[in-house]
Amino acid sequence: MIGIGASDFLYKRARSRGATPYSFLVIQAILFNMTNITMIIIAGTFETSSYTILFGIIEASLLYSAFAIFMLSLSSGDVSVNAPIFRLNFIIASVLAVATLGEILTPGKGVAIALSVIAVFAFSRATRSQQTASTWTPRRFLLVVMLATSLYGVSGYIYKLAVTLGVDPLSLISFQGFFFITYAVVTAKIKGELFKSGKAEVHHAPICGVLLSVSFVLLVKSLALGPSIISYPISQLSFVFTGILGIILLREKLDLAKSIGLVASILAVLFFAGIIF
Repeated sequence: MIGIGASDFLYKRARSRGATPYSFLVIQAILFNMTNITMIIIAGTFETSSYTILFGIIEASLLYSAFAIFMLSLSSGDVSVNAPIFRLNFIIASVLAVATLGEILTPGKGVAIALSVIAVFAFSRATRSQQTASTWTPRRFLLVVMLATSLYGVSGYIYKLAVTLGVDPLSLISFQGFFFITYAVVTAKIKGELFKSGKAEVHHAPICGVLLSVSFVLLVKSLALGPSIISYPISQLSFVFTGILGIILLREKLDLAKSIGLVASILAVLFFAGIIF
């Protein structure tokens, strides 16, 4: 939760300092893979199977698309709005788990879904008052963030499906990292950004790579140990940490709509986790 929240904040700070998404993701992917290799050496185990490779390709495809779109969205809007919407992806992952994996939707989790809808509407209203240099309309901004959210939500469900089928978490994340860096390098080459990394990318992307490698392994291990409808929402509580950093360090405005969105989101996670109700 903390690792994901810190990386979201670093995405925004890097974008505000001129980082380009495609070169950023290449550097992030290099450190992500280096961290994976280090953990494999320490663990002393590595699993290669058709499921591991298949799910690695699927996760890399979903997450590269989600992260690239999310970073593009950060050119317009506050991270204390973008990150909470992005992290509400747990709704998609949880609903899919209930529908196909036999996980139970309790009344409390039903309340959580309703609160999440309220949060999205509140954050979408907050975007209307954001003053940015971007020409994006609030509608376009929200659609872009929601697309990234949807892709990330499906990836969360795929993680749970993979560990249900016996895939080793560290091996899955390692294959994911291998295919992710392939997408990152090819896309950056096509966009002409492969060798155009500046200070913003170099100062922020390596830290994000390490944070996300460790965070993803811990997240998938938690999914192997318990219901995704509990562990996945808790991990996405990271947006609270991100939002606080954005408000304190980037001096983003905390208006009424954003406050309602943050409160509704926090309550949604607490209801999902069973801490309330």
